[in-house]
Amino acid sequence: MENSWGIYSMYSRITISGNIVSENTYYGIYLYGGGNNIIERNTISNDQYGIYLYSTSNNSIDENTISNNSYSGIYLSSCGSNTLSRNNIFDNGQYGVLMRDSNNVNLDGNTLSQNKTGIYISYSTNATLTNNIMIENGIRIYGWDLEHWNTHNIETSNKTSGKPVYYLKDIVTPTTIPSTAGQVILVNCMNILIENLYSEGILLAFSSSNTIRNNEDNGILLMFSDDNIINNNQISNNDWSGIWLVYSDNNIINGNTVLENEYGIHLQDCNNNSINGNTVSGGTRGIMLHDSSNNYLTNNDVSENTHGIELWNSSGTKCDNNIITDNTISNNSHGIFLSNQCKNNTIFHNNFINNSKNSYDEGNNTWFNKSLNEFIFTNIDKGGF
Repeated sequence: MENSWGIYSMYSRITISGNIVSENTYYGIYLYGGGNNIIERNTISNDQYGIYLYSTSNNSIDENTISNNSYSGIYLSSCGSNTLSRNNIFDNGQYGVLMRDSNNVNLDGNTLSQNKTGIYISYSTNATLTNNIMIENGIRIYGWDLEHWNTHNIETSNKTSGKPVYYLKDIVTPTTIPSTAGQVILVNCMNILIENLYSEGILLAFSSSNTIRNNEDNGILLMFSDDNIINNNQISNNDWSGIWLVYSDNNIINGNTVLENEYGIHLQDCNNNSINGNTVSGGTRGIMLHDSSNNYLTNNDVSENTHGIELWNSSGTKCDNNIITDNTISNNSHGIFLSNQCKNNTIFHNNFINNSKNSYDEGNNTWFNKSLNEFIFTNIDKGGF
């Protein structure tokens, strides 16, 4: 029978060195509490988590080989002041390194390859990243507060696919990101131009009045970022969203090609955005508005998704007063899908072609152009699937 972990410790000032740890149910090496430990030169593979640290500080994780774990190579949860250096972390199912609610983590000289995400900094502060080499993966940051984004030190010595990571914060003067960038992260920035990149992704947080155009990217994320332009980018093959906006208003998403992502264009708690002239294909959701109101969707080509365009609201929130018009919606399982309690949305003059079902509406919406006094499309399914 498999064990839940290979090596487990609650102690301090121990050294775990030179072990081969594999095929445990959950953890290869698990440290809980304590601190000032050394984990070095171990080979860890085929677990759910390679090395898992919970509520432990001042540990050194050095020169380990960590691969083929189903969730993450190294996971730090509620930890402080740990150092990860010279580890080789590859082919892990979700994350090479995931730090959550962890502060003052130092990552130096690690090699991270072919993980879905190389380094994920979630609800954490004061991470320092230097000289890390990432191949076919990059850096992701997530958090609701500015300190989750702007307290880090991420140098251009970090490379993804041989190109530097540009992490900029508090820049307001007009600036153009070099076309040699491998990834771009903007925090509390304005007037930045990001164009002509082939990159591992573009992240904006608390940033406004920036332009992202003519890039070929592994995803664009905006959080708490308003009045930006996302134009003529090519985005494909993401496990989550190709273009994802969270609490971001008054942005223009225009002329992008978004292919084979789980969600093509995804707005979450966003208002007054324009989504115009995009090609979105091959996802579970083509364009999804989640708890988002007063957005305008027009002239998009949405095809071969499970739901072409979906409006969805959570309990107690709104997904109202959106306009969906002049889109071509083809070869989807559902052309347009509106969930319960989505209301006062206006849908008209769309071209439905060869969808299994053209429409599904659980809410109270208008499939009618009042100014033209015409329905254009009248076969609305109010029932089940």
